Amino acid sequence: MYLQTQRLVGQQSLAEFMGLHLDLEQIFIKNLEKQGPGIFRKNGCIINTGDNMTKQSIAKMRKKNSKQFGLSQQFVQSLHLPKARVKEWLKVLTLEQILAAKSNFSTAEKIHYLQILQTALERKLKKIMKLQEMASTYRLSQIAIILKKVRSPSGLQYDYEDTIEVNNIRIIERDPLRFRNNLDDDRNKRKNGQLQQWKVSWSDEFDGDKINLNNWNFDSGNSGWGENQLQYYTDKFDNAYLDKGSLNLVALKENFGDAEYTSARLNSNKKQSFQNGKFEIKAKFPKGQGIKAGFLIRGDNIDQEGWPQCGEVELFKYSGNNPDLIYSSVQSNQFVRSIAHSLQNTSDGFHIISVVFNPDHFLFNYNDQTYFIVNKQQTFFKNQWPFQSQKYHLVLYLAVGGDMAGQPSDEIQWPAILEIDYIRLYKM
Repeated sequence: MYLQTQRLVGQQSLAEFMGLHLDLEQIFIKNLEKQGPGIFRKNGCIINTGDNMTKQSIAKMRKKNSKQFGLSQQFVQSLHLPKARVKEWLKVLTLEQILAAKSNFSTAEKIHYLQILQTALERKLKKIMKLQEMASTYRLSQIAIILKKVRSPSGLQYDYEDTIEVNNIRIIERDPLRFRNNLDDDRNKRKNGQLQQWKVSWSDEFDGDKINLNNWNFDSGNSGWGENQLQYYTDKFDNAYLDKGSLNLVALKENFGDAEYTSARLNSNKKQSFQNGKFEIKAKFPKGQGIKAGFLIRGDNIDQEGWPQCGEVELFKYSGNNPDLIYSSVQSNQFVRSIAHSLQNTSDGFHIISVVFNPDHFLFNYNDQTYFIVNKQQTFFKNQWPFQSQKYHLVLYLAVGGDMAGQPSDEIQWPAILEIDYIRLYKM
């Protein structure tokens, strides 16, 4: 990797301009004096010293330009951390905290940026810092070794090629970034219009007169479902039925038991189990504060391991009080990655949402455009990624009220209907 460097707006460093205030330069400067090449900042410009600079020439340059570089001997000495301290430093800040920061670009863009940054850092760390014992465990979420806090950049553009550009700075990868886990394959197929290579392995097209009970179970009850929901889930026809090739999950304002609302929640547990592939759903959402819909993929071993240890991929969670957004997430034992993504207006009101479910990564797509990536490298411990071997089932629901959706408003047009055109699993 090499840097095409230019003067930076506001005399900011490369790291600051990328939206990540890094100690990258400080670490490189420290190791320049000890071992060789790295990066300096001078007069608002980034200077890559290259591989051919000697320790003597670096020391001489630093002595001559110490004020311009803004370094002090005390500061340099403060970076001499014992190995045990460095390992602790790795865990200071997680990717989740990075993504929670306010910025002018989307979370998906942040992830792309961090992944490219990770590639550069791994090369520099292995070559300059010689942290061989850390190389095997260095992960994207542990990028905190050179990260302190997040700032808002003034702009970001990226594509799926080999160039990332932030205003005046361009980072060019000599070899296109490889995730080495089939992400390239998916990206190239998308680029070349070859997604038809996905073949339907299983689907429910919701044709016919009745819900296929070989695929689905009905949940029932009004336990609040972990977030103070107000509905009573039933297996009544009025709450879940097929109509004109679609599945309708229907929330009604009616008394049932001690609840004032009814609705439906379906799951495929012990009837249809899945592992890898591309899960896709085409759905139309109801509007109005107090309505919540969701579609998730959950581990079959939930009864043995509990939640969230079983692992869960939430393809979408929709709340009627934010009708222009969907929320997607991956959850397991002490591990959560999530994102909010904007919905586009469509002529028929339907939205196509999918997730490419692989043993070591997930690609979330909206109308065939990737908006979120989660991979195994973002975890710290083995038990945080249960997605490699076990099987999963589907859960589909329409809820009323709760912590996320809030109290039902008068604007809801009852009945509120979540309409599903199809659910499909594709295989290559």
